[in-house]
Amino acid sequence: MSLPSAIRALATVNIMGNKIGNAHLSKLQEIMKAHPTLVSLCGIADDATEANLSGLWMNCDDAVVLADELPAKRALTRLDISNNNQLFSAAVGSALASALQVTCLRELDLSRGSVSPANARAFVKEFAVCLRVNGVLETLRMRDNCFKGAEAGAALGDAIAVNTVLNELDLSGGKIPAQRCDDEFIETFSVSLAGSQSRSKQSRNRIWWIISSNKTQTFRRR
Repeated sequence: MSLPSAIRALATVNIMGNKIGNAHLSKLQEIMKAHPTLVSLCGIADDATEANLSGLWMNCDDAVVLADELPAKRALTRLDISNNNQLFSAAVGSALASALQVTCLRELDLSRGSVSPANARAFVKEFAVCLRVNGVLETLRMRDNCFKGAEAGAALGDAIAVNTVLNELDLSGGKIPAQRCDDEFIETFSVSLAGSQSRSKQSRNRIWWIISSNKTQTFRRR
């Protein structure tokens, strides 16, 4: 039996946030690849320039599906996946890091991606790898992500220090103490950033930062 014409013409479906599990998502990916016109399970057309997936209750499995699709979205310059507080894991950090190497994204919002310090730490250590070499991303928002610990701070600081394109990094902490960066993160982030800048000729295009009493941190290039 042939598919109805409306189904045959279907280009995008957004199934994010349904928490159906990795096995079901993988099956749907197989169906998408075999479909004549379907190009996304995240609701993003191949020619889309912006995508807003904020607040869909996406989890780690959803994020990996998104990362798998991103390389095909060559027109996409702005992506918002904020307010999905079960998004982060080491696997997601690695998947997004790989995807960002072959995308044209200039603005990415990852704010409120985790309420777990352990998951946030694992994510940022993997994700920081792409920031070392990414030559396109200009704005990165990672507010309220409870980044904790010296190791995560050093990883992000080292990566930002050698990145010559990123103009704005938002690590704002918000009103809830648990969602703020802790002192160890901020200290090692600052030391790594400053140390690398002092050694690098490229560091003349510097990042400055403001750390207020309520631990709101916004970083921009001068």
